[in-house]
Amino acid sequence: MARTRALLVILLLVASTVVVGMKARISTDLRLFLPEPTNQAELLLHHQLDNGVSTRMLFMGLTGLASEELARSSNALVAELSGSSLLSKTVNQADQLGEEALQFVIRNRYHLSRRDLGKEFSEAGFREALSERLAGLTGPGSGLEKRFLRQDPTGEVLALLEEWQGKLSSHSRPLQKHGVWFSRDLNRALVLAEIRPGEVSLEIQEQAIKHVRDSFEEIHIPGLELILTGPAAFAVETGEDIRQDVRLLTWLAVTFVTLFLFLVYRSATMVSLVFLPLLAGVVAATAGILLVYGQIHGITLAFGITLAGVAVDYPIHMMAGHIRHHGDYPDYAAKIWPTLRM
Repeated sequence: MARTRALLVILLLVASTVVVGMKARISTDLRLFLPEPTNQAELLLHHQLDNGVSTRMLFMGLTGLASEELARSSNALVAELSGSSLLSKTVNQADQLGEEALQFVIRNRYHLSRRDLGKEFSEAGFREALSERLAGLTGPGSGLEKRFLRQDPTGEVLALLEEWQGKLSSHSRPLQKHGVWFSRDLNRALVLAEIRPGEVSLEIQEQAIKHVRDSFEEIHIPGLELILTGPAAFAVETGEDIRQDVRLLTWLAVTFVTLFLFLVYRSATMVSLVFLPLLAGVVAATAGILLVYGQIHGITLAFGITLAGVAVDYPIHMMAGHIRHHGDYPDYAAKIWPTLRM
């Protein structure tokens, strides 16, 4: 009977190890801790965390060379990144943003407008709007008026552009030199990239940043340096820093505990028996979470590992009880089993 139970435990651990090896995916998505959205504002928050601009923007600076060389390198990097399936947009000058942004405004003009559309489309409001369009056709902006008159007779697009232009003009914009964006001191050529829309996970962010770095290596010349920043870059760098810190602290903790136990027991076998339940518990618990949820959150894993000290205590108590009771493992195991089971 004991052998059968032992065999079942071994098979379970083997199966758990296979599951962890095949399905291991550690998530860092804090949205998992948010409650389910119940209104439009919460739905918008979830959408922005999934697919908002803040999760998709990458800002690049090229530095280390003269401005002419930086401009050529900037154009070369944009050309290298433009065909990427990971990036929806890569620009280094304002002209590249115009038409696409304008088409978005045209498609969504009634959603973006702050004006009273009921009044705009009333008989009096529509007559007033058409009078404004006719007046505009004789003014300096007649070209724009002609372009939008048929599809936008109330002038929503022109009103939005006029409003935003006033707001934009009050903020500083990148300096443009040699046809590309530059910092004010001309020491950096600036490039803006956007990760393709969709659910932007840390894995996708890592792939996009790796692609940017690989593309930079393709156009790299001596002296040229790449500065990469933005929310996605911060997330990837922070994730890597956390992984390195966890690895370092884990190995330090395991090393010191192992040395301490070896000094106490003077036996590699005893030390192995102490660690075996801990490793089995970590593997089985991780496999169970992966099977149910498909991923395990880094915070869950971190809090689970904090229980390692508790998990190690019980085998140590078993060893101590064995030493005191001269080998009465079954009796001592029966005494601590209720607490161990809890």
